[in-house]
Amino acid sequence: MRAIMTVLAAAAATGLAALPAPADEATTDKATALCTQRDLQFQFAFKFRASFPQAKAAQALHRDGVAQCDSGNPEAGAAALAEALRKINVEPAGP
Repeated sequence: MRAIMTVLAAAAATGLAALPAPADEATTDKATALCTQRDLQFQFAFKFRASFPQAKAAQALHRDGVAQCDSGNPEAGAAALAEALRKINVEPAGP
């Protein structure tokens, strides 16, 4: 028992406790998946809604969202893609 405590204390002292939390990776992975899902959703829906009054604004938001997703900011990109979908009266996929 004492040996286990010593190993745990040594691990904490050497910085193993400072490793990034897996939750951060999971959040980024989910946002990246949302980027892909919402991009495809927009591309499909826009074919039928290109004449909507907010279509040009939606296209601009879509381009911005895709650019953010591609540049390593999937959370902001997924949010922009969701807004683009709402502009053409489509409920965005995901949470």
